[in-house]
Amino acid sequence: MSSIAEKLTEVDAHALCDSAYRDCHERPDDSLRSVARARAALTAFRSVGPDTLRLLARLAEAAAWSTTHLCRLNDADRELRTAREINQRLKADRGLAECELISAYLADRRGLLVDAAEASQRAVLAFERIDDREGIARSQNAAGLVTTLLGDFRAALQFFESARKQADQAGDAVTKSFAISNIGWVFLCLEHLEDAQRGLVEGLDACRAAANRRGVATALRRLGEVHDRRGNLDESIDCLREACQIYSDLKDPEGESFSRINLVRVHGKLGNWPGSRKEYEAVELLVRPSGLRRCSVNAKYEFAQILLLQAICDGSPEGPGLSLMKEALRDAGLAGFRPEQCQIHEALWRHHKQHGHFAEALEHHEQLSRLRRELHSTEAEAQAARLRVLHEVERSRGEAEAQRQRAEELAALNAEIDRQRSATEALSKQLQEKVGALEHEISLRQKAEEDRLALERQMMETQKIESLGVLASAIAHDFNNLLTVIVGNADLARLKSGTAQVHQSLDAILSASARAATLCQQMLEFAGKGNSHRVPLELAPLVRESLDLAASAFAPSCSARSEVQANLPQVEADAGQLRQVIVNLLFNASEAIGKNAGEIVVSLTRCVLDAKRASKLRGAAAIGPGEFLCIEVKDTGPGMTPDVLQRVFEPFFSTRFLGRGLGLPAALGIIRAHSGGIEIDSAPGRGTAVRVFLPPIAQQTTKAVTPPLRDGNEEWQGSGLVLVADDEASLREIVVAACERFGFSVITASDGAEALARFRENEHRIVAALLDFQMPHYDGAFICRRILQARPGLPVILMSGFLEQAPITQLTADYPDVVFLPKPFGIAKLRQLFQATLSRAS
Repeated sequence: MSSIAEKLTEVDAHALCDSAYRDCHERPDDSLRSVARARAALTAFRSVGPDTLRLLARLAEAAAWSTTHLCRLNDADRELRTAREINQRLKADRGLAECELISAYLADRRGLLVDAAEASQRAVLAFERIDDREGIARSQNAAGLVTTLLGDFRAALQFFESARKQADQAGDAVTKSFAISNIGWVFLCLEHLEDAQRGLVEGLDACRAAANRRGVATALRRLGEVHDRRGNLDESIDCLREACQIYSDLKDPEGESFSRINLVRVHGKLGNWPGSRKEYEAVELLVRPSGLRRCSVNAKYEFAQILLLQAICDGSPEGPGLSLMKEALRDAGLAGFRPEQCQIHEALWRHHKQHGHFAEALEHHEQLSRLRRELHSTEAEAQAARLRVLHEVERSRGEAEAQRQRAEELAALNAEIDRQRSATEALSKQLQEKVGALEHEISLRQKAEEDRLALERQMMETQKIESLGVLASAIAHDFNNLLTVIVGNADLARLKSGTAQVHQSLDAILSASARAATLCQQMLEFAGKGNSHRVPLELAPLVRESLDLAASAFAPSCSARSEVQANLPQVEADAGQLRQVIVNLLFNASEAIGKNAGEIVVSLTRCVLDAKRASKLRGAAAIGPGEFLCIEVKDTGPGMTPDVLQRVFEPFFSTRFLGRGLGLPAALGIIRAHSGGIEIDSAPGRGTAVRVFLPPIAQQTTKAVTPPLRDGNEEWQGSGLVLVADDEASLREIVVAACERFGFSVITASDGAEALARFRENEHRIVAALLDFQMPHYDGAFICRRILQARPGLPVILMSGFLEQAPITQLTADYPDVVFLPKPFGIAKLRQLFQATLSRAS
């Protein structure tokens, strides 16, 4: 039963300690009551352990803060000594740092500014050693206050700005609000009244937001002084009265006294002598029990100024004000308040000088000069104190570094002794390590050789692909030009003749030409040179559509299904080319199963590849690790042997009698052009899985897709003048014949320069331009830009047997309405393009 009571007492003591610390700045009386109750609760403990000592230290710190705010300075000294002794016994760095901060405020309350400066610097450094940002900010606030009183305003601003930053990082809104308000106070001391008012208003708002009542009262007091100096006396009285009320609620006699001292001065400026006397008497009642000598000196000085002014107004220069001023000077001298002594001597010097008392004026002027010299030496002493503290900290750091080095040397010596003690075992271990290192080196060399051979194979394949690309690019233009002439003439002949036998022959020519064009396109695609139009694309609909398209050709015994993961990102791709890849893979899977029962599964998932797996993909050269979308076509066919698997991407290699061997090579070229890769997993007896990996795009967009051209009207007729430019005479003739059949008049050009000249001659008559992309002198892109600069909106159709992607992208970026017509093309396709482009232009 007694142990339960003791435990409850300890819980109560902790709660009371937290309450005392929380209230010590805003409600010091309540804090002291909590301290007394907590100490009474701790008397029930049978033993005093470290936890109890920590509680006692925190209680002493809270009591020291509370008595400091209440100006019970002797009590504060006693509590501070208790807290320091316990924290030293516990070696509590944070508690000792807090004691340094309390001692700085105590020294400031006593007017010992040098001691206060030295203590605040020690507090800053103590909190820095334990990386306590909140403590650093509070200590820098204290250092800034003392430095301001010593007249070093630049250093004070640095302290307050640093305190503001540290408090912001620590999330301490109260300390941050104090720092903001203190910056305004420094500007007030510098007589920068506009900056002071702006800073104090900002500080006042920050204190109110942080529920910092003491900070609110301090900001109001200083703001009242700003209004006083700017002549806004009514606003000054309002601010000072509100500050007095808050200080009274906080039971802070010093803050209330300074606020009322300012009211003494403001009422005097308004000629309200009774009001000044009333505020002076209130200050005297506050300072007598608290021993606030600085407040008493300032009150006497301000009220003496009022009495002197009143005496002058009454025609009696030698009134009670002079006696009170001298009394204030005596009290300031006894207390050692040098700034106040300077202020009073200066006032007396001016007063005696004004009334012709030159001897007394000279005496006060000499005293003023002496005190100012002493005050400057005091500032130098404070600076020296700060340097002494910094030197002490550096010395402590040096000793710590020396101890660390000695510890490292001792550890190294112990390690050497252990090493020598186990020399025999170490030799055996070294031998084993050498054997292991040799084996590892052998394996590394074998792997390096394998990597070199793989790199050589990859380089040879790349060179082969590049050679094929150069060859395909070189022949594509001329080959497709010839096919265009063949297809165009066949179309014209078909339109002119009505014989069924002739039509059958012409259809055979057209069919063979289409197969030849497809073969040429597949060669270009394998070389990565195929025409493509890439846009942000969702793969899920494309996969389902491709399966629906291919499934109609599967054997009845072959089933097919799709598995598509939801919420996948887009890829930048050409829908037609990817559809071709998926359909080719599905057809390959179907042909592998044949007439046997089997299943084809096409899936779309998101996956992450590591560097090792990414390096083994076939495709783009710079495939790195990362996130990809994976299209997998898996079948239950017989699978492939390693020899066949090694050659599946070779052009014109096929295991089927009727195959041309360009399906997988073309798919590889398309995926390579899309910066992706292909992986094949197959073995005899366990089917084949082909996986296509494509990189997703980072920013998902919805891009408008140009609707497909509708089938043209075979009876459609146009009118007007058309410019046809092509360096191939036979192709130019077939295009001219087709245009004339459509109802157009035609002018022709055999190169870029002639095309540009013919356009300029007939600029306002031409209704459309049909240009070859590759021509002597100027290419089609150059002519297209010149035409559209002169006639914006003119329909332009660019023809080519082979188009690089880069110039297409660049031209469509500037002129999106330009139409590209790949060769070979037929008469119907040309009529369809003319009808669509002219309709869109109109």
